[in-house]
Amino acid sequence: MPNGKVHPRAFGSSARMIGRMVRDEKLFSLEEAVRKMTSFPAEWFGIEKRGQLKKDWFADLVVFDEQTVIDNATYKSPRQNPDGIRLSIVNGAVVYQDGAVIKHDDAPGKYLRCGVE
Repeated sequence: MPNGKVHPRAFGSSARMIGRMVRDEKLFSLEEAVRKMTSFPAEWFGIEKRGQLKKDWFADLVVFDEQTVIDNATYKSPRQNPDGIRLSIVNGAVVYQDGAVIKHDDAPGKYLRCGVE
């Protein structure tokens, strides 16, 4: 990335799937879309205790408004948060709420790059 920009999908792919592909284009049901973004990749990549809400599993959760969620990221301005996301929780810690990133001294999760770490 010579210009230091990230791809818009880094900020908007999940919101795009729900807002455009589920709500607007009706390509998937909401349940199918959520599975494609949660338990399916966790199973495919062998990431244990993730992707479903179960007792003793890591508490990762996103609360969104199905009627308003939409991606805003573009190639020109890729670091745009989506609309309609109310709350994000990683490992039980709130990391995003009502448009604001919540800073933590010890980050509750990690970014996976080029496969599972």
